[in-house]
Amino acid sequence: MCEKLFDTTPLSSTTSTTPAEMKSVEAHFNDWLQQRQLKQQESARLIWGRYIRRLRVKARAFFISESMGGRDRDNVAFRAANAMFDASEKQELDPNDKTSDLWKIVLFRAAINIQQKDQAGALSLSVAEILGEAPSARLCIHFAEALEQTIRLRLDDQLRNVLFLRLEGCGNSEIAQRIGKQEAEVEPQLTEIRQRLVAAKESNV
Repeated sequence: MCEKLFDTTPLSSTTSTTPAEMKSVEAHFNDWLQQRQLKQQESARLIWGRYIRRLRVKARAFFISESMGGRDRDNVAFRAANAMFDASEKQELDPNDKTSDLWKIVLFRAAINIQQKDQAGALSLSVAEILGEAPSARLCIHFAEALEQTIRLRLDDQLRNVLFLRLEGCGNSEIAQRIGKQEAEVEPQLTEIRQRLVAAKESNV
């Protein structure tokens, strides 16, 4: 099913990435989450779950408007994102579990893109400040654009399936079952996907 939702037209070039860049995503995310826990006095799971729900609603609205407006002419991004949102709603994403890893990377890319644009205008906010207590409309638009770019990455059919299943919230074991592979074969594929996502440059969409 997944391969029918994706095409192989790349919206960005990719370069190799380093473990330090991967750790940077997690460090920024943990900093934001700790700030939210101190301020809101709630569990990480509750904060992340509420944040993701709001992000899904606003990003879905953006995809719908883009599809109806004709920009996403082939509807690939809309159909893939909509299916992913529907599936992820049925599985609670744990911020401390690897099932959230690709969501974090896409969200981080969206925040960094905003940060870079704001710095050009002499406004400087940290990633944690951009993420905020709840996702802003601006952040959701950048997230949706980063997600579309993710959907359109040039990947082979199996990697696209792994990408999509992870974005649905599937763990390694479930992914292995769904694609008919051994669990040990899934992590190297996810590592490649993470590297591609971290290295991907923002498009000018």
